Order: sequence, then structure tokens, then C-alpha cells
Amino acid sequence: MQRASEILIDLRQASKSESALQISLSDDFFTAIGQDEISGGHLAVNILVREQAYECFVVNLSVEGEVTVPCDRCMEALVMPIEAEGDVKVYAGDSDYVTDDDVKTPIGGGYKYDLAWDIFETTLLSLPLQRVHDIEDCNPEMVAMLSREDDEEEDGLEQPGEADEE
Repeated sequence: MQRASEILIDLRQASKSESALQISLSDDFFTAIGQDEISGGHLAVNILVREQAYECFVVNLSVEGEVTVPCDRCMEALVMPIEAEGDVKVYAGDSDYVTDDDVKTPIGGGYKYDLAWDIFETTLLSLPLQRVHDIEDCNPEMVAMLSREDDEEEDGLEQPGEADEE
């Protein structure tokens, strides 16, 4: 049985298919994968596998949906839309021959490859660097506290020339 943190595909079989594989991921996936950037979400993932050369595959990931991340300002949950694409290069042969760091190999050899972390990375890298609510949607207590801290920092700064006057 496959664990929630695994998305195993048979590269050889998937490359022979004329249509993309479609999977849906939910909160369980983000919990099971063992990370703390994304707390939940719902994603539709299309997976298209092409064999480029003998035992060399390109896996195209197309991810759409939404994920929940902490707001960088107030730390409350923030739902962000996701629309991302990415390619993963996988070599199913002997990993001793792989010299390119961008080429991945199935653990234990063979044609079964776990896409879970690749889907997570594609999703995470599509998020903006700064993830914040509109100011009116942020936790008002946290916004007030941050405003007080900003005012205190400004009051504590010396104005240019003030130190010279003493």
C-alpha cells in the first residue's frame, strides 16, 4: 500500500500512455511529506511522462489549486492560489552513470519513481517570496503590535546631526 507521502509512478508504463495522469492532493499530503512551509491545501496535478532516450525520462508536472501558508506579517493562515509547471529529469538506469545534478534516479533502481517531493518543490517554488494578507485581513492585534514596535524603533533612532550637537 502506498503512503500519503509517496506518489509512485511507473515511468516506463506512464511514458507509453497518451494521456496525462491526474491526481488530487489534499491536507494529508502536506502533513505526511514532513515539511513546515505549507500547512495544507488542495491541488490537482497532471503528470505527463516522456521517454527521451533509453531509460531517460522527462516528467512534466502541472499543478493547480490552492495552499495554506502562514502570513509573513501576522502568522495567521493565508490561502494562496497555485498555478505552476515544472519538469523533472529521471534516469532509470545505473545511478553511477549520472553526472548531472539535475537528473534524479529512482531509489532502489527500477522504473518506479516517487514524485511527492518534486510536486511539493514545484508548488513551493511557485509561491511569492513575501506572503501576506491585505493589511485589513491581517490579525488586528498583531498589526497593532508591529506598528508599536516600528514606532519604538523610529523613536530610538538618532537623527543625523543630533549626536554632533552635544
